[in-house]
Amino acid sequence: MDNLALKRLTSNIPELADEAIRSRAAGVELWAQLLRLLYAGINIAAAVWYWHRLPNQRLIYLALAALWFSHAVFVESRKRSASISSLTTFIDFSIVNFGLLLTAWKGEMPHLSAGIFLLFFPLLAISAARYRPSLTIICGVYAVLFYIPISLIGIGAPWFRIIILLAMTFICSFVIRRPKAMIADVATETVSNAFQAGVRHNLAEMSTRFHEAIFPPAQLHLPAIWCSSKHTAGSQTGGDYFGVFDTGAGPLVILGDFGGSSDKDLRELSRLHSELVSITARETSIQAILEKLNSYFWQRHKGSRTLSCVVARWEGENLHYVNAGHLPTVQVGKDSQIQLPVTTNAVGKYEQSTFTPITVEFPARDLWVAYTDGLYSKLATTTEQGIEEIASLVDKFRHGEVNTLCHRVFDCAQPGLDETKDDATIVVVRRQPSA
Repeated sequence: MDNLALKRLTSNIPELADEAIRSRAAGVELWAQLLRLLYAGINIAAAVWYWHRLPNQRLIYLALAALWFSHAVFVESRKRSASISSLTTFIDFSIVNFGLLLTAWKGEMPHLSAGIFLLFFPLLAISAARYRPSLTIICGVYAVLFYIPISLIGIGAPWFRIIILLAMTFICSFVIRRPKAMIADVATETVSNAFQAGVRHNLAEMSTRFHEAIFPPAQLHLPAIWCSSKHTAGSQTGGDYFGVFDTGAGPLVILGDFGGSSDKDLRELSRLHSELVSITARETSIQAILEKLNSYFWQRHKGSRTLSCVVARWEGENLHYVNAGHLPTVQVGKDSQIQLPVTTNAVGKYEQSTFTPITVEFPARDLWVAYTDGLYSKLATTTEQGIEEIASLVDKFRHGEVNTLCHRVFDCAQPGLDETKDDATIVVVRRQPSA
């Protein structure tokens, strides 16, 4: 979905909300009919009650009962017409007004006006249930303008009742505006979130395919090492890089990370991979490879972007590595677990940097675990916490095979179904026994 399609969809939401509300409001006519029949029944009962005692009131009640019943019959005969809801509402209020007019004409205003006046409030509620604020306001004003002169003539100052009627009108008109606004807001937010989720999903899928194209296989078996890795693309950044290069001195493993937006990261990763292929084809030492890579980064970014990475090579019983501003890696032995620290600054941070390898003993079948910060993003809020969490998971599954350790740590570090904002990568290498 493009931005134009999103704008078209969101612009139609208020109209769709109106249509949904109109469909819901169509059922209100049943309640309006029941109210009219109730009013008719109440007036018939009142007419019977006052039949012999108060002839004037009997006449008023009979007239109102006849009007309510006739109006109910009229509405029933026209119920399939969608254009009469406003008309029926005005007729409802007009019947009440006519009742007040009869009480003034027959001199019964002080006795009956309060009861007839109360009929306005259920009618306002019914009009509000049609979700048309303008209709409710017009009917309320209509009732007020009619009631003021009639009451002034018949019973005196009506201001308390007028205030109550106006307050009821205002409350009804205000409340019925909320559902439409709420529906429109919720629908707009939902559509926007769905659009953004689709964009993030597409970017993550593109990033995943790109990483699959340049990353080594998830399981890589070489004479000196067995390597297992797992990666998931982030929805916001895609700066993880993992490569295994077969140099004259042995297999070289590189795991790196730099931040930024996904599209820029992917372009940068493509250039980085091409540059590393070219450098490792000419150089064999770790120091020379990183110095060439540092020159490349400095020329491109002048220190504004850097690559934190760890580069490792196994030669005989030793591991030679440089940790250039990356997270500490972990060496897992039969009965021990050692954290291998950072040795120098990130690649590209300075124009001139020296990357001297560190050498550690690395017996056959020992494991080496390296990862990026996206791996612990769901477990910790700080780097120190993240390092501790991953070290704890490695220790928990340290007796497993290469693939088992790799996948168990990765899966436990990525709980839940929430999307991962940053790339997450783990690499586990086992040194193979010498031939």
